[in-house]
Amino acid sequence: MYTKSLIMAGLASFASAAPIVITIPISFSTLTSATCPKASALDNPQFFVADPNLAGEASYAQTPSAYTRAFVGLKASNVAPGYMQYQNIAIYNPATCAAICDSLAGCESFNIYFERAPFVDPSPDCPNPASNYNVLGARNVRCAFYSSILTNATAVNNGQFRQSFQVAITGSNGYVKQSIFQPGPGFQPAPGYGTNGHVPSDMAINAPLDCNGNNTFAGQEWWSDGQFSVARCAQSCSRHNDWVKSQGGSMCNTFSTFLQTQGNNVQQMCTFYTQTWDPSYAVNGGNNDGSLVVSNSYMFSVNNATAPSCRATKTVTEIIV
Repeated sequence: MYTKSLIMAGLASFASAAPIVITIPISFSTLTSATCPKASALDNPQFFVADPNLAGEASYAQTPSAYTRAFVGLKASNVAPGYMQYQNIAIYNPATCAAICDSLAGCESFNIYFERAPFVDPSPDCPNPASNYNVLGARNVRCAFYSSILTNATAVNNGQFRQSFQVAITGSNGYVKQSIFQPGPGFQPAPGYGTNGHVPSDMAINAPLDCNGNNTFAGQEWWSDGQFSVARCAQSCSRHNDWVKSQGGSMCNTFSTFLQTQGNNVQQMCTFYTQTWDPSYAVNGGNNDGSLVVSNSYMFSVNNATAPSCRATKTVTEIIV
């Protein structure tokens, strides 16, 4: 079994390794039931996903510079909007995936994981061959790249069958560029939300009424393109205020942005408020049955905004579209 020191030493030794594309599986057109490579007793998907060595490598993997780890050690890969491509690499090293992502125009995140793959292509004469791990002692390590944010809510691909061979996933980690959480000039983290504006509960705000009974909700915009960017919500807030200055209405003095996931449908929500509400109001996590999930919630304020001083008297539920 790997220890933390051994894993970290191994990862460090390969930190600068160039990505190596591995072609797996190998195809043999003349395979028969007699020549089909047979799996050992431990070469099965249950043992693969429970392998503590693979779990240890994922757990102790270092987060690349300028990235945030979104999830760790899942037994499923992501099925998220904004998928770009994948590459197989020689060892489990998020830094290698990060270097590839940085070289791809529009890449904002990646998912690295171990995949149980067949040593040869399954066929009617060889429906359940040994895995490449069993025959070669190699691990099929994959980096999948996305132009959007990743969350554990979209990590739902736990493999599939190829003939009778079961593909399986383990050690699935997700990483997102830190730059997509920055609003740009003219905004700052809302009071009570630390240095990066992250909502501690990762939930949406239940917007209060002020002391005069007025709704503090000022407007909303959302996107279903699979992207996530705090900056575009900030830009939307600024456009809203330009409109209010000429046409009238409630100013966007604070905005909340978060991901709303329902199955494979992922939306970035952007909600405007006339004033800031502290993290105790961030209690809207989606539906009770878990079919709609809120995550990656952030709260920012307009610099030098003149917000109303009238505070809340009661809470109303924010509408999630």
